[in-house]
Amino acid sequence: MPNRNPKPKDSAFHKNKRIAQTNRPLKPLAKKAISVKLEVDIDTYLRSLPVKERTILIREAITSAVVEHMKRKRIPTDETANNLPEDI
Repeated sequence: MPNRNPKPKDSAFHKNKRIAQTNRPLKPLAKKAISVKLEVDIDTYLRSLPVKERTILIREAITSAVVEHMKRKRIPTDETANNLPEDI
């Protein structure tokens, strides 16, 4: 029996279904994932978390670390672009 209420595959429901929301405004995500191996104890802890919580934690940790690194290297980001001197 056919589905009487099909949702189009390109609907917002399907696009955002698996994206865990973070505390930061979510910008478009890259098409390719970055994969890294972690120390065993860190990996064990992360895998013990529910998937949604784990995704949020990893995404926020990486984003915070990269933004901080970019600030130290004086690379403008959306957050710092207005605060850097114009000679960069």
